[in-house]
Amino acid sequence: MKENTKLSTQIGYLAIPHSLLVEEKDLIRIPPNKLCLIVAGSQGQYDSALSKLARDQNPNVKIKPGDKITFSSDPIPGNEVEVYNLIEELILKGADVVYPDIADQLHASGHANQEDLKFLVRFVQPKYFVPIGGTVRHQRQYQRLVTELGYEKNKVFTLDEGQTVWFEKNRANLGNSIETKNIYVDAYGVGDVGNIILRDRKTLSSDGMVVAILAVDNQSRLVTAPKIISRGFVFEKEEGELYKKTTNLIQRIMKPRGGQRINLINIKREIINELENIFFEERGRKPMIAVEIIQI
Repeated sequence: MKENTKLSTQIGYLAIPHSLLVEEKDLIRIPPNKLCLIVAGSQGQYDSALSKLARDQNPNVKIKPGDKITFSSDPIPGNEVEVYNLIEELILKGADVVYPDIADQLHASGHANQEDLKFLVRFVQPKYFVPIGGTVRHQRQYQRLVTELGYEKNKVFTLDEGQTVWFEKNRANLGNSIETKNIYVDAYGVGDVGNIILRDRKTLSSDGMVVAILAVDNQSRLVTAPKIISRGFVFEKEEGELYKKTTNLIQRIMKPRGGQRINLINIKREIINELENIFFEERGRKPMIAVEIIQI
C-alpha cells in the first residue's frame, strides 16, 4: 500500500499534498479525527495489516471505540468466513464498521462487467477463448456470453484441474491431462510437507500424543517398568489407572516367548496397535503413539 500510494502520487493519479502524508511512527501525535488510514486486508487475510490491527499487533496504531472502518470491497467467493470473522473482531474493539452487506453501492468492482467483456471480444476478435479464474459456473457463463456474440461453443475451452490446451499451426486442441497437487509452505521450506505430515499434525492437534519409553537389556528384556508420557491427550495426574493398565499391557507383550529373542521392530508395532485399541476403548481418542526402546 505504501509503494502504490507513493507511485500513484508521483504520476499524479492521487493528488495528495505531501504535507498531508504522515509517517506511521508519527501517528500517535495526530488527533484520531484528523487521520485517514488506507489499510490492506479487506479479504480477511490472517497476516494482513488490518488483521494485525484487530489483534493489537501494530505498535503505532490501536483501534479504539469511535473509530470508523470502511471495507472497500465485497468478499471474494470463498473468503466470506474470514471477512466476517474480521468484522466481528473489529466491532468487538468498539469500531463502527461499514461493509457492503449494510451499505448499498459501497463497492465498485475491479472486475469487468458483461458489456466490458463483450467490448473486449469485439475489439480483439480472438479465435479461441480460455477463461481462467473463477469457478465452473463463471466459466460456463463466459462461454454463454461468447456464443451470444456468434462464436461456436467449441472455441471456448472451459478447463478442469490439470487439463491442458495445445496451440499449433493456428489451431487449438485439448491436450493430455497432467497430475496436479497442492504444495504446502511452512515456515522452513516449500513442498516438504506431505500428506502424512499433515495427517500427523491433525492428529496431534485433536487427540495429542503418547510416548512409551522402554528400557531393555541386551536380551531385549525390560529392566524397569515402562515410562508413559503424554501431551494433549489426558491429564496424567488424574489418569493413574489408565496408565497402570497401559504399563501392564506393555509388560505382558514384552515377556519372553519360549526362549525366542524378541524382534524389537515387531514388538514396537504390536505395542502401538494395542495402545491404540485401549486408548480408544477407554477415552474414545486416537492419539499419536511413539514407542522408544533404549538398550542398557
